[in-house]
Amino acid sequence: MRKPIWLVVAITFVLLIAIAGIIRWQSSPPAVGENKVVAIVGEEKIYADEWLSELKEEYGNAVLQKMIDRILVEKEAERLGIKITDDELNLEMANIQKDYGLESEMNSESLDLQEERLKQELKHMLLLEELAMKDVHITDAEIEQYYEQNQEYYTEPEQVYLHQIILETREDARQVIREFKDGTGFASLAAEWSVDVLYAGNGGEVGWITREDVYIEPAILEKAFEMEIDEISDPIPVDQGFAVIRITDYKEAYLKPLEEVKREIKRELGLFEARPMPQILEELRQKAGVEILNDRGYDSSEGGEG
Repeated sequence: MRKPIWLVVAITFVLLIAIAGIIRWQSSPPAVGENKVVAIVGEEKIYADEWLSELKEEYGNAVLQKMIDRILVEKEAERLGIKITDDELNLEMANIQKDYGLESEMNSESLDLQEERLKQELKHMLLLEELAMKDVHITDAEIEQYYEQNQEYYTEPEQVYLHQIILETREDARQVIREFKDGTGFASLAAEWSVDVLYAGNGGEVGWITREDVYIEPAILEKAFEMEIDEISDPIPVDQGFAVIRITDYKEAYLKPLEEVKREIKRELGLFEARPMPQILEELRQKAGVEILNDRGYDSSEGGEG
């Protein structure tokens, strides 16, 4: 079962990726008096000050409110002795990347920066969850009952480890099969022959897939779960032409043991009974006496005074 927090943080992460260019630009801003061109559309130019001004106008208030809420939540959690350990944070980070494939959206230049920003957002959401659930008590009996009644959520599906080469013609596919059977490595053949922009550079290695994988063509899925380990397929008609696939590993479906998912279920049940998070945030704002000094949600003056 996917937890709501994962979707919220995933959306936030996509937005962070979208502003990665802004962050890099701000790290080396233009010299004083210089208004850098950030885009050219035909004969029209878009300048940095226009771009940043529109960003502030559109998103300034929301970003400032998020910064305020983060401080409020951290201070309240500190007051109550609530902490999120590095192990908990890393576990949630891994779950998000596994479920949403977010790491593949980042290039090497922005990976470290975006991961750190995602961790900050994730820690904020986890602390807010803990504040919402601080008066909630979930018993072991409730956890066990939920586990027994919802085992489909904790069952890992059958999986195969897929490698694929996509070719334009059936004859190209047959040639690849011949070369593989003559001893040429699958990864080498993928690099030389495949027109698959996603996986050719990775030697055709797609990774673990399930029967319901929405990113793999149905014809490939059907064939993949019929094959033996290390077998190579005949040409498979696909949208781009023909696929040649190979399966190198297999996992049977299995039910995760209760101990492995106990913490997850406790959190799931706790959130059902928790107070609404917007209500908690509003109470914290009122308690702290938050004052925003500019009605656009940011201070545009040089000295930071509104």
